[in-house]
Parts: sequence; structure tokens; C-alpha cells
Amino acid sequence: MKQLSIFVLLIIVLNSFLCSTTNLKESLDHKFLLNQPSSELGKNLPFSNSHFEGWVNYYHYNNATTIGRPKKFFKNNEYFSQRIPLSTLKDKDKYGSFMIPNKSFFYLVVNQNSLQIFTSRSQTIRKQYDSLSLKYINSVPEDNYMKGGIHDLGSFAIGHCFEIKTKIPIGQDQSNDQKSPQTWVFCLPNKKQKSKLLKILIKLKLQQQRTFGELKTEDTINAEKKAKTLANLMALASKKPDESRKEKSTGAPTDGYWILLQDWSECTLKCGEGQTYQQWQCIPPKNGGKPCQGKSIKVKKCNTNPCPKYSSVLNILNIVTPEVKKPIIKVAPFSSRLQQYSKCIIKENDAFLSTLDKKTKVESKFPIRVVMNNHTVTIFKDDEYQDIYHSFELDKTAFVKLNNRFCCFDLRDGQISSTLCGYNKFCGNSIDNKWVNEWAEHFQLFKVGCKVGKMETLLSPDDEKQLADELRKKLGQVKLGINNKKENSIKQQMLINTNNNYKLKVIKTQNLGLKAIQKELQLENLIQNEEKEREKIELNNLMKKIQEEKDKAACLKDSIKERDLDAQLINDRRVAENEVKEIQTEVTKQVQLKRERMKKILDMMRAKARLRKSAMEAELNSLRNKMAEEMLKAGKNGDMKKCKIGKIDKDYRESYCDSVYIDDFVTNTDCKTEENYCYMCCEAEFGNMFINRREACYNMCDLKESKAAEEKKSGNGPYVWYKKID
Repeated sequence: MKQLSIFVLLIIVLNSFLCSTTNLKESLDHKFLLNQPSSELGKNLPFSNSHFEGWVNYYHYNNATTIGRPKKFFKNNEYFSQRIPLSTLKDKDKYGSFMIPNKSFFYLVVNQNSLQIFTSRSQTIRKQYDSLSLKYINSVPEDNYMKGGIHDLGSFAIGHCFEIKTKIPIGQDQSNDQKSPQTWVFCLPNKKQKSKLLKILIKLKLQQQRTFGELKTEDTINAEKKAKTLANLMALASKKPDESRKEKSTGAPTDGYWILLQDWSECTLKCGEGQTYQQWQCIPPKNGGKPCQGKSIKVKKCNTNPCPKYSSVLNILNIVTPEVKKPIIKVAPFSSRLQQYSKCIIKENDAFLSTLDKKTKVESKFPIRVVMNNHTVTIFKDDEYQDIYHSFELDKTAFVKLNNRFCCFDLRDGQISSTLCGYNKFCGNSIDNKWVNEWAEHFQLFKVGCKVGKMETLLSPDDEKQLADELRKKLGQVKLGINNKKENSIKQQMLINTNNNYKLKVIKTQNLGLKAIQKELQLENLIQNEEKEREKIELNNLMKKIQEEKDKAACLKDSIKERDLDAQLINDRRVAENEVKEIQTEVTKQVQLKRERMKKILDMMRAKARLRKSAMEAELNSLRNKMAEEMLKAGKNGDMKKCKIGKIDKDYRESYCDSVYIDDFVTNTDCKTEENYCYMCCEAEFGNMFINRREACYNMCDLKESKAAEEKKSGNGPYVWYKKID
């Protein structure tokens, strides 16, 4: 017994050692991944309405504590009501299955500003279940991006999981600054999908921080956590940057490094060799590390092809100016979709989002699409349900009628307050205020009357599978016991029947013996009786055979009738199946035609949207180029000799003006005049950063002008001056 206990202890120690080495390896790998700066993530993500799509398990709870292995998820009740043809049951694409894989799976879509969660892939506007805005995710440090609000939990039997730490506003009052910590847990079936989603979320959060001018590091985030009181905040604010850095300088030195802020801009010139710029941001060194090497702005040449001559430009400018006609203004619904309402399913309308500028007190409106289901009210900026302005959770949203504004109401939660106004043709009159009252009634119905809420699966899928296997085993054992009881009862009945048969045989034998004795005594009577008995037996046998034949004939008739009924049922079923197939074929054709038409309409709308987007991007790049030109112009430190030579040499002056003022014909002409050249040359050669040198250049120009004026006064010049005669 003692040896057995020692052996068990050795097995336990060995197992714990193996587990600890495995965990140590995983922790080292995890630590290696965590020590990555944000520059390792690559370039910024371009704007998109869908950075990621796929099936996930998820759950969130009001706490900032990490729970480790997830034990429960939200339940998707849509799983039990989905209807998919058997032919498409296993169809998949790059985003996963078209059907809901499991009762705890939801469809996740990540756009530029939020995470949108749906119960199904089809008709997502009706199936929105939850949403999370990126601005409520805790900050992510630039120097150690896995130490922020997004953590990797690891891989489990239920999937590959990570968590997001957030701070969600409490209540529906925006003036309330209180926020509640909330943890969101996501698990994906594929490890590559989890890595991709983690990288996308971290990139989007970092881009959002940089957009708002927040350059977070691990030290600044830790300092913010420690500053829990106002006194601590004031103490931190009063410290000098150098002092605070010295206080924090504990640990190994870390060199400074660059992160990309803006990739190569558009070329400053369309021809004639322009320049393009790339902007970088330096993350400062820590604990005496080496500073960043290089420049924050990189410049390279572009568009080196020569420009066309002025004659071709003048020919273009001499084209007849276009005639601007008076605009025709019409207000129509925002989208071509129907204004639909289905009780406890969906309500969607076109509307206006009203905003008020606090400084100018000017109200502006732009068209939107409002969609309400049993969980959310979502405002879309476009007709394709891609660009989401904001998504309100029904449980956390207040509906407020505006008495001072006709056909308008407010939606308010702890994040935002939005004023929505209806189109004139849907508003009704000022007495009934039809549009607002309908929305108030339906909002209350969807929020209270149709409320479903979020249901949880109390066990993980693995635990549920284990319970199902155990239940199946118990049912098998119960069935086996029932079968054994049946078998025993049948055997007992057979034994009773066998004993009864033996007793009957004994009694019959005794009777036959008595009859034999009587036959010997009364032979004649017995012979007569036997003959009579034989005749009776034969007659009875014949009667039985006749009755059996009658029973067979009746059974045959019944079977023939049943076959006729079966044939009739089969025939009716075939006719019904043929009708159903014909209807399905016709409906499929109609749906395909409608889808083709819808696809053409969507393609046209997307093409128009791309044109508008390209125009706005061109305008944005133009503004950036102008800013860069202004920066270069302000920092230019040229040569004063060029202005002095051009004042005297006409050919030099014309070539200089052609090289500097290449895009502006009027300015180019002014530059070539002797009176303006010197001053315009000074402004071109010296920027605002070198104003003293520009003033010196101006003085040089003024000195020559004063000499010319003296020559005119002395009469040596080509002009003679006279006094004015009244």
C-alpha cells in the first residue's frame, strides 16, 4: 500500500512538472508577442465599412476581471428557426458558413468605428443583436500594443479566445461622466481568424487614438491608472516632463523608434518635377536609450515629365465660359427602399438627422435611414446599410418627443443624443403629428411588448456535448432494462403454457383409456358412436375450411382496398409535389430576375459613390499639397544675387520668372516687369522663417530705386519733371 501511494505521488509530481513546463513555454511565447511595438503592425488600414466578417462566440459582463477560460456565451435563438435547403446546407465562402453553425454563434462585422453583431448572415438589418463602439475600448500603448484594452486569452477546446476591456457610459444622460467597466470575450473556431481579428482591432484603435492626438505609451497608461484622485492628477500635471521621465527611469534602456503617421502624399506638381512627402512620428527613448535617427519628413521627386507650353494653356483658357443656370431644388425620400413596418420584426424609414452648430446657431440636416428591430435602433448614412452613424440599444435608449418642433423626436443614450425629423409627406398635420406618434408607439412596442433579451448558454459546447453523451448512455441502459423485463415475462408465459399443455395431454390419455375399456365392453355401441363422431368431425373440419376460405376472401378484399387507397394517396402526393416544384421554379425565376435588377441598381449606386469618394480624396490631397508647399515656402532660404542679377539682366529675369511662377500666368507676367521683379524675387527666395534676410533683400531693391529717383531729379534721366499748374 505504501509503495502504491509513493507511485501515485510520483505520477502527480511528474504531471505537474510537464504542465508547468508547457505553461512556461506558452507564457514565454506570449511574452515575446506582447513585447512588440506598434510599428510591427504595418501600415494603417484604409477606410472600409467591413474590415472583418465571420462567426464568433461572444459574451460580456460588467467587470474588469479576467475570467480565463470562458464558461458561457450568449445564446442565438435564431439558430432554432433557420430554414436552409439541404442542397446548400454545407455551402461556405471566405466568411464561413451561410447557416448558423451553432446555437451560441453570432455573425460579427467590424467597420471603421465599431463592432456590429448580428444573429444571422442574411437580412442583417433585421437581425442586429449588439454593438460595441471602438471609442469605449481602453487605450492601446504604442510601445507594447498587447498591454492595452485588447488581450489574448489563448486556445481552449471551445475555440481560440481574446478579451476586450471597455468603459461604457452609465444611464441615458450624456452629462453623467460615470462609466462602468465591461469585459467582452470573443472566441473563434480558427486560430488564423483570431490573429487577423486581433490585428485589425488593435490597428483601428491605434488609428483612432492618433486621429484625436492621443499618443499613448505603457508608462502613460499606467500613470493614468494610478491617478485616481484630483490631487494626483494635479501633481502629475505640475511636474516637468524631464522630471517625470527621471522618476520613471527604472529598468533597461529602450531606444527611440519611428512610427508612420502619413504615407507618401500626392505630388506637388502635375508636371515639371514636383515633390512628395512622407511623415513619421518619433517614440522617445526610455531610461537613457538612443534617440531616433533621421528626419521626421522624407521627401522624394515625382512627376519629372516636362510641362506643356503656355500657348496650349492659353488655348484652353480661351474656351467659352460655361453658362450657370438656376438650380432646381426638390426634396425626395433618401432611398429607393420601401418604408416598411412588421410588428416585432422590423421598422425602417427615411428621415433627416438634425444637428445644431453651437457657435453659429445654424441648423443643418442630412438624409439618413433608420432601422429598428427587437434589440437596436440603427442610423445609416447610406442606402446600402454599410455606413453606420450610431446604433442605439433599445434597453438603454430613451425616446423623447419634442413639443417645440413638429415632426421631430430625440433618441438618447449614455453615448449620444440624436434628433430625427421626418419627411414632409410622412409627417401628417400639426394636430396629430402622425410620424412622431407612430414612432413613439412602435418604439414602446419593440422595447417592452416584443422584448426578448439576451439568453445565455450556461455551459460551454464541450460540457453540453458531454451531458448529451451521458444522457444517451442512460437512455440506452433504460431501454436495455425494459427489454430484459419483456424477455423474462415472455419466458414465464411460455413456461405456463407448456405446463398446461402437458396436463391436458394427461387428461386426454386417461379419457382414452376409459373409452377403450368401454369399447371392449360395448363394442357395437362404440362402433356406432365412432361413426357418428367421425362424421361430425369431418363435417366440422369442412365447415372450418369453408370459414377459413371466407376469411381469406374478406382479407383479400381488404388488402385490395388498402392498395387502391395507397395508390390514390401516392398519386395525390405526386401531383402535389409536381405543383410545388412548378411553384418553386417560378418563384426562383422571379427572385433571380429581381436580384439581377437589384444588382444593376446597386452597381450604379456604388459607381456614383466611388466617383464622389475619388473627388473628395482628390480635394483632400490637394489641401495637403498646399500645406506642404506653404511649409517649404516659409522655410526657403535662397540667394539674393538672383534678385540683383535679374534687376539688370532681362533674359535672366524672364527665365527666373518662368521657372518660379509656372502655374500662374498673371503672376508670371508681373514678375517679368522691371519694377516688380526685385520684390517678387525677394519673396520667392526667402520665406517667413527668414524675414530678416527678406528685409535685407527689400532694402537692396529700395537702394537701386532711390538711385534711379535721384537721377530723375537731377535731370539726367529720360524724363523732365514740371510743377503742376492750377
